[in-house]
Amino acid sequence: MENSIRNHFRERLKKARPCYIADSGRNLPAKHVGGRLLEIGCGARFTYRTAGLELYGLDITTEMLPVLKTRFPTCNVVLGDSRELPFRDKAFDIVVFSFLLHHLVHATPKGCVINMHVALQEAVRVMKDRGIAYVREVMVYNKIISHVLFYLTALCAKLHISLDFLEMRSDVVTFFLTEKMFRKLCANLRLEKLSWKEWKFWFLGKSGVEFSLAKKLSEIN
Repeated sequence: MENSIRNHFRERLKKARPCYIADSGRNLPAKHVGGRLLEIGCGARFTYRTAGLELYGLDITTEMLPVLKTRFPTCNVVLGDSRELPFRDKAFDIVVFSFLLHHLVHATPKGCVINMHVALQEAVRVMKDRGIAYVREVMVYNKIISHVLFYLTALCAKLHISLDFLEMRSDVVTFFLTEKMFRKLCANLRLEKLSWKEWKFWFLGKSGVEFSLAKKLSEIN
């Protein structure tokens, strides 16, 4: 399935979709002075304004990285997989996931959750003890919607059908977490929520969320 994700984003880059190449337009939710920022699955842009930070952008799609380097000449570009980050432990002050988790799919919903767990676990590993993870993601209201959308996108991908009005592409399978599922992942990884911002979508019981996470102080020596 990794190849289908790569091909999907290659096509998006060719079409110059604004969401993949737009300038970073958001301020970080909290003020940070200096430090290292890693965006995992960055594509061809950084999600947040990053003045004063040492930048690292990691993506699985080779074609994204030269575009990123051209637009952010001082950043460090890295080809890699979110589930096996090529960095030492506790290397970053800030780790960012922006609408990546629902693309970490597997043949089954359970496998998707495992992939997400591994990616978040890797983020925790490379994050400093008092570092912060910022996550932007789409979530659904309940497990039934989550599974229906997974199997529907899998069927569309198999039959090469696009349902654009539902934002379902012919080549991409997606799996969306519920808030309860995500909170369980965080609890298993000893992460605590610092902030939570939500906005609603009009279709399919989805909502967008932006939140920050930190390691629980009790877990820090």
